[in-house]
Amino acid sequence: MLGLIGVLPLVFLTPPFQVPDEQQHFYRAYQLSELDLRGVVRDGAAGAVLPSSLPELADRFLGTRAIHTDRPVRPTPLRETLKMLAKPLDPTRREFVDFSGAAFYSPLPYLPQAVAIAVGRGLGLGPLGLLYAARLVNGLAALLVAAAALRALPVGNMLLLVFGLLPMAVYEFASASPDAAMISAAFLFTATAMRARFRGRWTWKQVLLACVAGCVFCPLKPVYAPLLVMGLPGVFRRRAAGHVIAVHAVLIATVLGATGLWLAYISSTLVLPVPGASLSQQFAGIVAHPNVFAGTVLNTIEVNGLFYMYGTIGILGWLRIPLPETMYLLPMIAVLMCVMLRHPITPRIGPAEALWQTLLLGTSALLVLIALYLYWTPVGEHVISGVQGRYFLPLAGLAAVTLGAAVPPRPRTLGPLLELVVVLTVATEVVWTSIVVVQAYKVF
Repeated sequence: MLGLIGVLPLVFLTPPFQVPDEQQHFYRAYQLSELDLRGVVRDGAAGAVLPSSLPELADRFLGTRAIHTDRPVRPTPLRETLKMLAKPLDPTRREFVDFSGAAFYSPLPYLPQAVAIAVGRGLGLGPLGLLYAARLVNGLAALLVAAAALRALPVGNMLLLVFGLLPMAVYEFASASPDAAMISAAFLFTATAMRARFRGRWTWKQVLLACVAGCVFCPLKPVYAPLLVMGLPGVFRRRAAGHVIAVHAVLIATVLGATGLWLAYISSTLVLPVPGASLSQQFAGIVAHPNVFAGTVLNTIEVNGLFYMYGTIGILGWLRIPLPETMYLLPMIAVLMCVMLRHPITPRIGPAEALWQTLLLGTSALLVLIALYLYWTPVGEHVISGVQGRYFLPLAGLAAVTLGAAVPPRPRTLGPLLELVVVLTVATEVVWTSIVVVQAYKVF
């Protein structure tokens, strides 16, 4: 319910394509709605032949069709936006559309948007109507999956409530971006794995659910592959070693196999979007001079670490709309209150398992930096480019479990009151997010 309060208004209040790369994701979702899995490369750009009205809509609201350029914050009154609902799709008038940054993405995280677009096309909706339909169905699907994860999680539920409804997460949920499915699927995988871990055994339904969730987030962003082994410490439970090893062998083979097959299938559409970037040269540099790369990572964290933290909580628009300082403080206060809510009877993990989960979090974060170094950073740069705080949101579920299960329990004298304060804090954040969007874009 809290998610709906945040997502439903933003579906319509956020001006079209004002979520990072949303126009590219909209193009990719439309392509998939026509059952076209793999696009083509023309003149060094990857994309597909789509109705001309789609890039024209992006041009109307972004001022350009370029997929990577400066994105100023411009007033976008809702009454003017809604006038574009009258613009027809005209599916017979087509052209090649460049969406190189999304052309190679897995179709699974686009399933809600693609279905919504296919149905909307059948109902005669125009480009803007299709975008709203994609946003709405995408947001509802993400909220349902995140709510299922919250219900299944055996420990750290209140923390996941805080992390899962951060302004940045809500903003992504209310868009056509596959980040919504990726974040919620990572939450569900975490909840399923931890539930099986504390129960002592995996059921076949849990294995199937974990495989599906992993196949949603891992082919899209393989940097989150370390999440697949979060349940491995269960191997140390008495008479459980063989079972746990077999389950994780199935998980790893299924998810990484699907990831490898997809990347091999789509490799011809991988186009580096930044001049001067080179996968081979950057990889060779890491292998030949690991100490130099380590220095680049440390330098990047020193220069941009605070920006990443703020971005994880929320920097809206195309990273041009910071939140009021209070909105960055409230989630931190809520996390502290959640730690104080630790109940004596909830499951706990030992120091070794907490260290293991922390290592997985750190490894995934490092893989995010490595991926952006290979894919987005020009050769010779000493600060990694393209890293955004939202890339760390899929790790929030494991962070919630680690913090929630590792902290010693405390008396719950004030438990009900603290729970109410946490819920009110989250509600304040999600409502305030819509207010920030309205004010920044002068929606009314």
